[in-house]
Amino acid sequence: MGGFVAYIFQSAVVMTFLYLAYKWLLAPLTFHGMNRAVIISIYLMSWVLPVLVPFIHIGYPHSPEVMVELPVMQGIIMADDVQNAPAPINWWSILVCLYYIGVVLVALFSIVGIMQMVRIINGGEKIRRRGYIEVISDRAPGPFSWLNYVVLRKQDLDDGYDMVLEHELTHLRLCHWLDLIPAWITAVLQWFSPASWLLMRELRDVHEYEVDERVSKSNPTAYQLMLIRKTAGAGLPIFADSLNHSQIKKRITMMMTKKTSPMRRTAAIALPAVAALSLLTLSQPIFAEIIGNVRDALPSAVQDHKINDSASILQTVAQDALAADVDESAPKLNEDVALPATSESEVVTAQPAVTEEAAKPKEEKKSSMQMHVFVDGKPYDGNLSDIDPKTIAKMDVVKNDPAYPDGKIMITTGPADESRIKDDNGVFTAPAKIADFKGGQEALMIFLGDNVKWPTGAPVSDKPVRAIVQFTVNADGTISDAKVMRKTNELFDNEAIRVVNLTSGHWIPAQYEGKTVASKFTIPITFKDKK
Repeated sequence: MGGFVAYIFQSAVVMTFLYLAYKWLLAPLTFHGMNRAVIISIYLMSWVLPVLVPFIHIGYPHSPEVMVELPVMQGIIMADDVQNAPAPINWWSILVCLYYIGVVLVALFSIVGIMQMVRIINGGEKIRRRGYIEVISDRAPGPFSWLNYVVLRKQDLDDGYDMVLEHELTHLRLCHWLDLIPAWITAVLQWFSPASWLLMRELRDVHEYEVDERVSKSNPTAYQLMLIRKTAGAGLPIFADSLNHSQIKKRITMMMTKKTSPMRRTAAIALPAVAALSLLTLSQPIFAEIIGNVRDALPSAVQDHKINDSASILQTVAQDALAADVDESAPKLNEDVALPATSESEVVTAQPAVTEEAAKPKEEKKSSMQMHVFVDGKPYDGNLSDIDPKTIAKMDVVKNDPAYPDGKIMITTGPADESRIKDDNGVFTAPAKIADFKGGQEALMIFLGDNVKWPTGAPVSDKPVRAIVQFTVNADGTISDAKVMRKTNELFDNEAIRVVNLTSGHWIPAQYEGKTVASKFTIPITFKDKK
């Protein structure tokens, strides 16, 4: 859904550029046949050119797209914190919904117009002529033509009948009704764009100019007088050319305008340049960001992700730990890596943003990893779901035991005490209430997105670069001891640490037994090259 709306938005931008160029350079000219072809080409280009946008690469300085994830290494957050956090409003999804509502309303309006036209034709008196069908109907708002029908009113059967009939037959010979089909479809899909409606009006004006030029050659004065008499009333808006569509003043003025010099036809050469300018505009970073937001916007109900299955919690944390390659300055995986003690509250796992590795089916991960579980030092062959999370004091993940090359999980049960949820420096690894950025995760994401810069001299890669930064949120909300848990590239690592340090003073510290305490916090930041 979002991808289609993004494409429509790009098409509307192209059409706006081309319409403005046409209105300025070609609309005043008397080359009506050429102008008609130009307008049709504008419709064609507006639908085709957006497809080329992804293939346009301009050498702008690289800037990262930052994806902020919930803390993975902390593993568990309290359900009360999640439930009390207000759900962010996805304005892009709302705009997508409004777009489709507009499409439905305009389409219904078009259908009503078509049904009105069909009723007029079916309810009129039909007379088959050579090559067309003449319909006499008092319900018609004015003379019009469509397909092979020429619809007239009884009052049109006067001394101006021949010119009225010739006018409508000329519309049929030139197949003007065919032009209006893509014009109306475009107007329905681009209902929000003034250019789509204005260009359709220009097309209908050109139709009338073209017919007026041909029919008025024999007797211009009589033809103009006929127009003045017959153009009262409202024309049909849907897929039909009506005698009284255009303003009479514009049409008579165009008939009396001196023929444009043939050299002015060269003005049409500007359209390809304007088309290229529209593509250049769409390739700008600000447009690319808007299009990306619209493309990714999918209306969906807000869901509460609650995982009460202890097996799911254990497997998630264990797989993350076994898959991580930490540097020498980070804690070893065969040393104590404590699972934060759970409380009486319901727990939920923090889900990271989807990466290529996370997108792989879970069955593949399970098949390549045979985790051996030990509970209180004894092998455990039972179902992990039988272990009550409230009884787990800590969990150690051992990766390099020769006897268990695929890794093992060491679970210790019993009441949790303060010593088990602190590291050697007295920093809490699992406080009762974890630290939080002022304004919540959404505010943290915005802060990082505004401050992260693509490192100067950093290599360009098609694959995202993910830096996992662990730091201490002190009791006063300041930051200290920021370090990268998994080395990527020194330039990216330094940038990630720099920006994390900028958040110092913007944190609400963790709590334990009602007191603010220092605690560990981990943020994965993904650098993704914008192209």
